[in-house]
Amino acid sequence: MELNRKETSEANDVAEYLKRIVATLEKENNDIKMEKNERKVALEVAGKSLSPNSNGVHEEVPGSFPGKEELESSLKNLEKNLKETSRERDKALQQMDAKKFERDIITYDESVLLFTFAK
Repeated sequence: MELNRKETSEANDVAEYLKRIVATLEKENNDIKMEKNERKVALEVAGKSLSPNSNGVHEEVPGSFPGKEELESSLKNLEKNLKETSRERDKALQQMDAKKFERDIITYDESVLLFTFAK
């Protein structure tokens, strides 16, 4: 009985720990999404930059501006980080579900034992 209580307590501790991890990963995920959107907007705005033509007149050159490669590279890195964070969150959720299931089994076993001894 005492061992089962200890296992239940440990399972609860692990579940709480995993909940904190999930919350942290979700916050990080949201931060990355916001940064990605900000950089997309910056990329679009910068893409509408003006450059002089052969007559010295400024005209819009779509898709050409200083730092475009850096912004595109940064955007790709953000997308990669977003996918990785999502995978980590999903893994933590799966672990949390497994611990909840384990805790439920221990609780069920304790109930069966108590019922058996009560007879």
